[in-house]
Amino acid sequence: MEKQEILSETTKADIYFKGGVGTNLKNAITFVKKKLGIGYYKPQIFVGEFYNPLQDLLTHLTPEGMVDPSVFKFQIVSQSCCESRLLL
Repeated sequence: MEKQEILSETTKADIYFKGGVGTNLKNAITFVKKKLGIGYYKPQIFVGEFYNPLQDLLTHLTPEGMVDPSVFKFQIVSQSCCESRLLL
């Protein structure tokens, strides 16, 4: 079983920190699966301002019918919030 499939089946949420192509591909696959009604859609948590442009893009695409509005069940949290919790 691929790493992505194992993680998808064993976690209750996806948490994304600033990342490159692989991180963003995983994120895109999750949104596509949601749009197509494939699998279970769990909360998406994006850490840091790095993901503000993603939120802007999804906001732009939703009225055009290109993004399911329920993808907005994600949240962007501040980097400092997570850093303080990770250090505990």
